[in-house]
Amino acid sequence: MWNFRAYEERELGIDNSLDGIKINYEPLKGINLKGMIGKQRHRFEDGLINGNGIVRAIDGELNINELFDSTNNWNLKATLGGSFVSKFNTDNNTTLFNMPKNVGASSLRLNLRYKRLRFSGEYVYKINDPYPDNQNNDFNFIYKNGEGILLNLGYSKKGFAVDFSAKHMDNMLWRSTNVNVGPTDLLIGYLPALTKQHTYNLAATLYPYATNFYGEIAYQADLIYKIPKKSVLGGKYGTSIALNFATAYVPERNFINDMETTRNSYTTSFFFRSDSILIQDFNIEIKRKINTKLKMSFNYFNFIFNDNAVKVANYYKMIYAQIAVLDLTYKINRHHSLRFETQALWTNEDKGDWLFGQIEYTFSPHWYIAVLDQYNSGNLDVDKRVHYGLISTGYINGSHRFSFQYGKQRAGVFCVGGVCRAVPASNGLTFTFTSSF
Repeated sequence: MWNFRAYEERELGIDNSLDGIKINYEPLKGINLKGMIGKQRHRFEDGLINGNGIVRAIDGELNINELFDSTNNWNLKATLGGSFVSKFNTDNNTTLFNMPKNVGASSLRLNLRYKRLRFSGEYVYKINDPYPDNQNNDFNFIYKNGEGILLNLGYSKKGFAVDFSAKHMDNMLWRSTNVNVGPTDLLIGYLPALTKQHTYNLAATLYPYATNFYGEIAYQADLIYKIPKKSVLGGKYGTSIALNFATAYVPERNFINDMETTRNSYTTSFFFRSDSILIQDFNIEIKRKINTKLKMSFNYFNFIFNDNAVKVANYYKMIYAQIAVLDLTYKINRHHSLRFETQALWTNEDKGDWLFGQIEYTFSPHWYIAVLDQYNSGNLDVDKRVHYGLISTGYINGSHRFSFQYGKQRAGVFCVGGVCRAVPASNGLTFTFTSSF
């Protein structure tokens, strides 16, 4: 649900989970009710410190098929849902404005599936929630209501799938406080980015995109096709092709002169976008099994990235970049394999071209060792053409993982699941242990 997400990501050091009470109730099969109340986790200072705001939420979902289709014979599958979330806080750091202590948001959602077709949609509306913004006066303590809509339509069958998504989101930044905190602190709502979550190093870490808090009009399309086995193009084992295109723009805003009165600042209309692009991401992935021991993956990425809006590269201009990736895995035997990965990024902006290489050896079901290097080969400052070498080894068993790594880590942005944080430059030994139970 857009208007509430209790989120924890240990790898990023983010914990907005709720300390409180949660109740689930199913009065009838197909009807599910949830309610919760509590305070969000904020930081650790000689112990856990929660935010001052109180978050309250209720959600209801109706599964039409479970309620009415006891024989499960219907081709149409449908669920309806709705929620209401409110926050109460007195963290008002200004005497200039009448700050609301209770702020609520409501949402409606629908999921449909008919044979191979599927559709989902969600609409959310948030009442006025002024928040300090020292960087942009058009958003500083404004009382405009926030709203968003997310639509998805897809079709799939064996060997083929296509998916299209569209999003309108405006002024949906929502925290359980009214004072300035860190970018990822005390967030209530979940603002999904309509971009592919990349896993390869250069594409995932140099120019990662996170949703623009001010608002965006975004679209994404995915196409997956598997060329049949034993065909001219498919080869003996078949070839998989995945195409993805995503783009996001600043909404078209009509600014009004009411900052001395109602402080709405501007008006917008659904899916009316400006010419100001935030990101454009086109990528293609081709996977092919060469023989029983060797498989290959080739990836190409083409980015247009507005760093003046996203501010992850500290370049603050438009960035145009292309990336190519070749990934080879050689299976030595049942328990041992080698993986070779090479990447190259080309751009005339920011810090110029980058190269990346990695060799990874996996043995038994659990152990691995990897050596990698990231090199800023195209930096105009020759002294900054630095190698970021790293050696890593670890053990993975189900939800338990520990690893050692030694080497140089560049300063930049680290992302998991569309949530990002800045990490400092480092050089040394790191030990990591994670476990879920």
